[in-house]
Parts: sequence; structure tokens; C-alpha cells
Amino acid sequence: MCDFHYANDNADSSYDYCAKHGLTTTEAKIAHTKSMLTMQKDYRGWMQHPKSDLAQEFADRILGRVFVRERVPGEDDEPMEITI
Repeated sequence: MCDFHYANDNADSSYDYCAKHGLTTTEAKIAHTKSMLTMQKDYRGWMQHPKSDLAQEFADRILGRVFVRERVPGEDDEPMEITI
């Protein structure tokens, strides 16, 4: 889509949205936008319905559904070299 048609498509979408929600004045649009920005949103929807194997793996780790081997103290301790 060219820039001109892309801009027109976005303008048409915004006009339709405003008409659907009854936003006829600039003040109403500003108030609506502020109310949308202050709403509580849950961005963790991807955890409940992951769409890829990687997302499923992360969701399992975060939600604690997969047993993760616990580290035994001292098993990976190596002497550190300090260089100056």
C-alpha cells in the first residue's frame, strides 16, 4: 500500500472508531484517550495462550509448570581470575 492510501486508511479507521464510540469533540476524544491509558491491562495473555514453542517454554518456566533442576551449592564454583 502506498503512503497516500495508508494515511487514508488510517484516517478512515480513526473516523469509524470515533463515530462508533460517539466521540464528536476534541475534548471527548482527549478524555476517552486518557481513560484508555489509565485502565489496568494484563499483558500476560501470551502466558495463558502461547503461540509458539518458545513462548510455551517461557510460560512454563514463569508459571512454574516445569520442574527446573535446582543447583547444588558448590557444583559449578570455579576459582575466579582477577586481572587488572
